[in-house]
Parts: sequence; C-alpha cells; structure tokens
Amino acid sequence: MLRANTSLFMATAALALGLSFAATAEEKPSVQTMQKSLVSNVAPGSDKELELFCANIAEPARERRYALQREQLEELKADLEERIKLLDTKQAELEGWVEKREEFARMASSAVVDVYANMPPDSAAERLANMDGGLSAALLMKLKSRTAAAILSEMEPRKASMVTSIMAASSDKTTAVRQ
Repeated sequence: MLRANTSLFMATAALALGLSFAATAEEKPSVQTMQKSLVSNVAPGSDKELELFCANIAEPARERRYALQREQLEELKADLEERIKLLDTKQAELEGWVEKREEFARMASSAVVDVYANMPPDSAAERLANMDGGLSAALLMKLKSRTAAAILSEMEPRKASMVTSIMAASSDKTTAVRQ
C-alpha cells in the first residue's frame, strides 16, 4: 500500500510539475521584460551593451532610412515629371519648326521647279550639270516631260546619262539607288 501511495504521490507531483511547466511555457515574456532583464545583467561599456543598443535601434533606424529613401524618390519623381513636361514642350516646338521647314521646302521646291521650267533649256542644262545628280534628277522629274527632254538634250551626254539613270531607278520601286 505504501508503494501504491508513493506511486500516486509521484504521479500527482509529476502532473503538477508538468502543468506548471506548460503554464510557464505558454506565458511568453514581453520584449521589454527581456530587454530589462538583459540590460540589468550587462556591465556598462561592454560589448554586450553595444550589441543590445544596436539591436534596440535597428528597427527605428531602418524605418527612418526607408522614410528618407521614400522622400528622395518623391523628389526625383517630381524632378523627372518636370523634365518630361519640359521635353514635351521642346518636342512640340521642334515639331512646329519641322512642319514650317517642310512647308517651306515644298514651296521652295515648286518655286525652283518653276524657275527651271521657265529658263531656256541650254541655261537650265548648264546649271543642272553642275548640281548633284540626285538633285538634278529630282528637279527634272517634277518638270513637264517636254521641258525635261529639252533640258536633257542640252546636257553633255555623260551627265545626261547619269541623271536619266537616277530618274529611271527612282521611278522603279524595286531598285534602290544611293548617290
């Protein structure tokens, strides 16, 4: 009977111990409690104190660093948006100038064609012979065929042949001529 009582007593004690251990395992101490207990055990000026200090300020330092980076990104974004607006303005201005230039080129082109159309064929041939072959061919292609033929007949044969080749190649879509 003594043996049964002892076994019962041991089992009750083990159960009580197990429950008390389980209760303390479930109760987790707070971070502040742990820090206080750690700090109270650390000598001032020791490496451990420095480690604790760094551990304590790591999260606020990280958040401040993120906040600073966020501010810098916002400033860069604003600067970038301002530059984009400036570039859009410059692009619109440039497109306006290109349009004016193209319009002038169309007008000048037709004006130059009119000048050569009204010029005597021998004078026109002399001037076109001194120009780049591509430009001469472009001007002759804009003239009426009778006027262009008269000018080509007045040109020296070698230059007339080259200009005619350029004209033929430019009207043929499959041939690419580089002058």
